[in-house]
Amino acid sequence: MNNYLRALIFSAFFVFSVPLYAISPLFQRAKEISSLIQEKPEVSKEIFHPSFLKQVPLLRIKAIGKTFYFRYGKVTKIIPSKISRFRGEFYFYLSKGYKMKVSLAIQNQVPYQVVGLFFSSPLPFKDSLKKVLEDMKKLSGETSLAIYLLQPEKAVPIAVWKENQQMAIGSAFKIYILGTLVQEIQNRRLHWGDTIFLTKKYFSHPSGVLHKWPNKSPVTLHTLASLMISISDNTATDHLLFFLGRKKVEKQLIKMGHSKPEINCPFLSTQEMFKLKFYGLPHWIPKCYISLDTKGKRILLHRVLSLAPRQKLDLSKLASPRWIQEIEWFASTKDLCQAMAWLKQHTQKGKSLMAREILSINPGLPLNQQKWAYVGYKGGSETGVLNLTYLLQRKDGKWFALSFTWNNVNQPLNHNKGFELVLRVLELLADIHRY
Repeated sequence: MNNYLRALIFSAFFVFSVPLYAISPLFQRAKEISSLIQEKPEVSKEIFHPSFLKQVPLLRIKAIGKTFYFRYGKVTKIIPSKISRFRGEFYFYLSKGYKMKVSLAIQNQVPYQVVGLFFSSPLPFKDSLKKVLEDMKKLSGETSLAIYLLQPEKAVPIAVWKENQQMAIGSAFKIYILGTLVQEIQNRRLHWGDTIFLTKKYFSHPSGVLHKWPNKSPVTLHTLASLMISISDNTATDHLLFFLGRKKVEKQLIKMGHSKPEINCPFLSTQEMFKLKFYGLPHWIPKCYISLDTKGKRILLHRVLSLAPRQKLDLSKLASPRWIQEIEWFASTKDLCQAMAWLKQHTQKGKSLMAREILSINPGLPLNQQKWAYVGYKGGSETGVLNLTYLLQRKDGKWFALSFTWNNVNQPLNHNKGFELVLRVLELLADIHRY
């Protein structure tokens, strides 16, 4: 199911406050919604408001319910969670050992039709990290997971799997550029409010928005960093990389605990990666790049690749994994957890604290943020590559670092499978009685 198995859409933001005795029309609708989740869904269109059905047709709603049934079983129990009179959250317990949060909103008057409905990803309700690891190992390709409890003097492993294996991480490499900027700000060589001007030379390709901005637009370092982390803006990334200096970022890998920093030298810009892999350049250029040592690669980037004009991507090259073991950014999940631990340590106070705020703009997955005091995130993906890396503080004050990477050199990944695994981990870590 696309987009993390969410079925759709809230019509309004709301606050839960009214006690359980006031919810009978809402609970009745929840029971009727549960009848969707069976082999032959039985639900009348009359329970849905016409505006909702205009967005999500009844046949589509029934198809979603039927898919849930075959994957997770029928609803055996409904437990109210956060409830107000006309809006609430329920847990549907499913017969194959899963529970699913269902958010529901109805009209505030008769006939109390459904105006908002949202299915979260079903998660095993008798889950454990052991089960998560077992399911992760079943994924095609190579996987790695590292989870650490961050104590004041050391990081204690909670669960690890191939945590030392160097793998392609996609845009998660931007963590190291953020770390370099933090170091410069701590050393008072730079300030968040410093302004640079966009230059066509460093305009890259999406994701992001800055590639559409006018040349020579003034942008602060804070704006560049925020866009780089929150929406993975590649043009922001390349401007920061070359403003800070490629070799300075390479040295920062060591400071942030990368165990094999030399495999990322030279540290590619996003535009260089696009040119090598997804432009229609002569085939010998990427092949030559792969065969060269670090010095030779630097020369090729400067004397050959820098002369290739920006052009449209060859979309046919995006359909399958392409040189993900040769032309990419690489780190182990342990490396990335150590990088997050470094950022935690160096963003506790002063102006560098802003970097922690930047990491929290986009939480990545639809996790239950009410269980966490802080959620910092950066991930990355390309065809055949997925990474999700978190810095987390639980409500009891404990800090965690989590990183999951999945590579497959032969075929595209089903990202939803990776998302579901990480959501399960986040749900388990949020339980203060477990870890």
